[in-house]
Amino acid sequence: MVLRCLIICHFAAILLFLSAATASDLPSPWVERIEPLGGLRGSTIDIKLTGRYLSNTISVEFDCDDLEWLETSEAHSGNVHGRVRVATEAPLGPHIFTVITRDGRSNGRLFNVTQFPSISEAEPNDLLN
Repeated sequence: MVLRCLIICHFAAILLFLSAATASDLPSPWVERIEPLGGLRGSTIDIKLTGRYLSNTISVEFDCDDLEWLETSEAHSGNVHGRVRVATEAPLGPHIFTVITRDGRSNGRLFNVTQFPSISEAEPNDLLN
């Protein structure tokens, strides 16, 4: 009886070891798109990131301290909503950001700091007046 129990426990341990996923087996977070593509100096912008495996988002890191991820308001596997603060002294032009999740760091994407306000497209936009 003891031998049988020992064999079953040993077999269960082997199955558990073989089925355990390692960090390298997990899919990496991936950002495909950011909306809007950038923001005005001195403003706070609502951002939507679209991609894959983003549900465990912790934060977003930028390549300079003048851009700051303030909060994550919503996070799902396919998208993340949050707010970004752009300092008044932020350098104009493109900046690289990555999403930090519990599963790892995403690919890099660009966020553009501008001196002009961003205007969202509204439909219908093909009418002539």
